[in-house]
Amino acid sequence: MFKAGLKRKYLLQVSGIITLTVLIMSFFFSKTLGIAAAVDVSGTRFGISTSPSSGFLKAPNMAPGDWVNSPLTVKNDGELEFSYDVRIQRDSGSIDYFNLLDLKIQDKKGNILYNGKLKDLNGLVMGILGKGGSDTFNFSVGLPLEADNSYQGLGTEVTFLLTAKEHPPSIEGGEILWDPPLEKPDVHVRRGTVMPVRFHIINNGTFDTVKRGVDLIVTGVNDAGQPVEYAFSITDATLEWEEHGLKKPHYSLHFNTRDYPVKFGTYYTAKVMYGNQVLGSTQFKSGR
Repeated sequence: MFKAGLKRKYLLQVSGIITLTVLIMSFFFSKTLGIAAAVDVSGTRFGISTSPSSGFLKAPNMAPGDWVNSPLTVKNDGELEFSYDVRIQRDSGSIDYFNLLDLKIQDKKGNILYNGKLKDLNGLVMGILGKGGSDTFNFSVGLPLEADNSYQGLGTEVTFLLTAKEHPPSIEGGEILWDPPLEKPDVHVRRGTVMPVRFHIINNGTFDTVKRGVDLIVTGVNDAGQPVEYAFSITDATLEWEEHGLKKPHYSLHFNTRDYPVKFGTYYTAKVMYGNQVLGSTQFKSGR
């Protein structure tokens, strides 16, 4: 009985010491600046957006052991499927405080996608979204218990940067089939006229029937002999996708040499790009 009483008394004393320690630490950290996190996106040409788009995560008074949580929904408002990743950027504040913070990212099912230091978040692949799709995640930032009062009054401002990239990242076996008049190299295009441009993507020997985020880049020189680059893209609708139930859908534009001047007797290169992948190219020459 006597020993049991002493044991209970000892446990109560230890418990009281732990509680007092936590209270003291909380007191010392009552004026910390904490963390303010924003969210930003790149690859908006693919239609990536977030909710919230600002005021994402804020904890002005963090004590050791505290965590702050915020949901983030990522949406595809565009026409093309994309993959996306996330990295962290420190904008201002204490680098020591920034380096100390922990981060956990979970998907809507509670699966842990990341569990480590906030500073080490770099290019974490979050998923793939098709047209109209969305994903929701929970971001949690914590101040470790081992933080001492040397961090009192410190804080940091950061940005979570999400980047969208078209999926798949490349077209295996992809090549370009040009329709007239560009089906023949060295075709002549008269100045002051409109040249129809139309091409198909051939994917491993068959006509590709999926709309891709391709770009058409025309390079050459202007009348002054200066280098020019005329860019047309599916993502900004300067390049069109024509399907209409066709077995051989194609991309097209009307290259108006009044809007995009060409120099007489000069060669121009038309190149089709899928991200950084060159799918095919051809040449034409400006004539009278």
